[in-house]
Amino acid sequence: MRPLGYTTTFVLTLGLGIGMNTAIFSVINGVLLAPLPYPGADPIMYVQQPARATGIPNVSFSFQKIQDYRE
Repeated sequence: MRPLGYTTTFVLTLGLGIGMNTAIFSVINGVLLAPLPYPGADPIMYVQQPARATGIPNVSFSFQKIQDYRE
């Protein structure tokens, strides 16, 4: 009866490991590896402008600054 317990534990552990690996890969694939579902998603970016003198990590851009960055 003892080998049945080891076999059951081994099979359950192996199944749990394979299931967790599959779940984590699915999340990583969907979030990081798959391309964005937008046409022309390559130029999408996030830009921050820190104000170091005041200690604010992100301040708003003026319309003129946005136009300058687009050019």
